[in-house]
Amino acid sequence: MLELGAGRSTSWFARRVRHVTSIEDSQAWYDKVKADLEAEGLENVDLVAVRRNDKAEDRHRAEYLDVIARLADASLDIVLVDGQYRDYCALAVLPKLRANALLIIDNANWYLPSDSASPNSRTFAAGPATELWCKFHEATKSWHRIWTTSGVTDTLIFFK
Repeated sequence: MLELGAGRSTSWFARRVRHVTSIEDSQAWYDKVKADLEAEGLENVDLVAVRRNDKAEDRHRAEYLDVIARLADASLDIVLVDGQYRDYCALAVLPKLRANALLIIDNANWYLPSDSASPNSRTFAAGPATELWCKFHEATKSWHRIWTTSGVTDTLIFFK
């Protein structure tokens, strides 16, 4: 599994899958997740820090995406996109997914069109939020999907 944006879900997933690679750019979240994993004795997580510090946006994004690029194609069963550069990451992970893999996009209603009533949702008339989200939308248009909502934000689960 690949998790883009570590947090409370990291240990939850680590207890349920064989291995998690998780990328985090916030030092505070990285430290908290690392401490939680150690306290729970979970050793099947590669927690990767990609700190912004004083890096230019392009350099930071390249370092973040490089973690994805180093993964073998068709090597992932689950990907959770819930961190930085979501449109870039959503596209970058597509070749990394095995057949029948799950791709989970948190806050998907902010980026992809739906009929959601959650605040700040993208309408079908507005279309995807960016050109990269347009490419992602086109690449996954035939995939089965399930929208879930809290009424405030939505999570979209794709089945490749």
